Amino acid sequence: MNQPYTVASILLAASVVPASASAPPITIEGRFDDWSDRPVTQADPRGDGGLDITSLKLGDEPDWFQFLIESPVDFDLSEGNELVLLIDTDDDASTGLQAEGIGAEIRFVFGEREGRFYPSPTSNPQSGTQIWHGDLALQGAPTVTSSRFEVALARNATVGGEAVFTGETIALVFVDGGGERVPDSGSIQHVFDLADPPTARDVPLDKERVEDVRLISWNVLNDNPWDASESGKFARMIQAIEPDILNLQEIYDHSPNQTRNRFVGWMGGSSKDWYVAGNNDCKTISRYPILHSEPLSGNLVVLVDTTDVLGRPLLIFNAHTPCCGNDDGRQWEIDEMLQFLGRVRAGNHDDIPSDVAVQIAGDL
Repeated sequence: MNQPYTVASILLAASVVPASASAPPITIEGRFDDWSDRPVTQADPRGDGGLDITSLKLGDEPDWFQFLIESPVDFDLSEGNELVLLIDTDDDASTGLQAEGIGAEIRFVFGEREGRFYPSPTSNPQSGTQIWHGDLALQGAPTVTSSRFEVALARNATVGGEAVFTGETIALVFVDGGGERVPDSGSIQHVFDLADPPTARDVPLDKERVEDVRLISWNVLNDNPWDASESGKFARMIQAIEPDILNLQEIYDHSPNQTRNRFVGWMGGSSKDWYVAGNNDCKTISRYPILHSEPLSGNLVVLVDTTDVLGRPLLIFNAHTPCCGNDDGRQWEIDEMLQFLGRVRAGNHDDIPSDVAVQIAGDL
C-alpha cells in the first residue's frame, strides 16, 4: 500500500494612477495571482521596441512600491537586456537626473543589476551615487526567463543617509536601448496609498500532517549565521520553521559539524540526534540518518533515510552552481547532476537504490 506523503520546500500629459486599496497584498514570488484584481496602469502597443513591454501594473503597500511588467517574449530581467527604470521619487522635474521629461532620483539598469541615485539636479547619467539592488531592497521574480516579472522596491530605502522616496507622488518611465518607451510619451504618475495598513495576522506554520517532511534550502551568504549582526535573524527563522532537513550554501569557513551544532542549537536539539554532510560551501543537516554522501564538482549529493515517513529514501542534490554570466559552467554542473541521476535511475550506483525520491535544492 502506497503511503501518501508531502515534501515541502520552503522580481502627452502624465497618467495619474491611485493605489488600489481593495486589492490583496502583493507577494514577490513569481506566481502573479495577487495582481489579478489590479487594473492595468499602462498598456503599450506591441512591436514598437526591441524589448517589448506591453502591459504595466503598479501597486504599493506601507513599506513597498511594486510593479508588474509583461512582454510577448521571454527574457531574463537580471541580464542580457537594456531595460532602464527612471523614477522621479518626489515628482519634481527640477530635481534629480533630467531625462525623459522627468527629474529622476533613481535610474536602474536591470540587465546590469545596478543603477544611480541622483540627490542633486544633473543632466549627466554617470554622475550621482552608484547603487545596487540591495540599496533599494529590490526584489524581483521569477529569477529565470519569463514574459512577466513582478518587482518591489522599499519605500524607506536610503542611500548615503538620504531617503530615496520623499513624496506622496512619484513619476516613472521605462526605456530600452532598442527603442521601447513606456509610456510612449510623458510619464506615469503614481500616488502612494497612505492609509494605515491592515492588521497583521499570524499564519500558522505547523505541518499539515505529522508524517510530512519539511525541507529548506538557504544560501546564507558568506557564513552569515556566525555574524553577530545576522545570527539572531537566522535563529528566529529556524525556530519558526522547524525544518527536518536543511540544505545550506555559502558556508565556506565552518565545517559540517560546526554548521550542525550552530543550527541544531537554535532549534533546542542535541547534535548527536542530527546528521550532517558537506562539500565545499554546501552543507546538509538532517533529522533522518544520512546513508550516503558524495561530492559532485562543488555540489553535494546526499541520500537520506526517510523510509519510515516517505516509504523510500530521499536523494538530495544540494547545489550551488556558478553564478552570473558563467552560463557554460552552470550548464556543465547541471548536466553532471542529471547524468548522475540517470545512473541512479538505471540502477548503476552501488549505494543508491534506483527508486529513490529526488529533490534538487540549492542556489542554482
